[in-house]
Amino acid sequence: FYKILVHSYYIYLLCILFIFTYLVAWANNAKLSPCNHPLYKYGQLKTSRH
Repeated sequence: FYKILVHSYYIYLLCILFIFTYLVAWANNAKLSPCNHPLYKYGQLKTSRH
């Protein structure tokens, strides 16, 4: 059980690290408007397909 707990903890840490670096990379972008956010663009792509 302890091994599983540690494993999930590492996955949790990895996710936080990924999200943090993603946000930093987006913040470092020249244009800081939400419309330029990749997630926003992806959402627009998904809605336009419907």
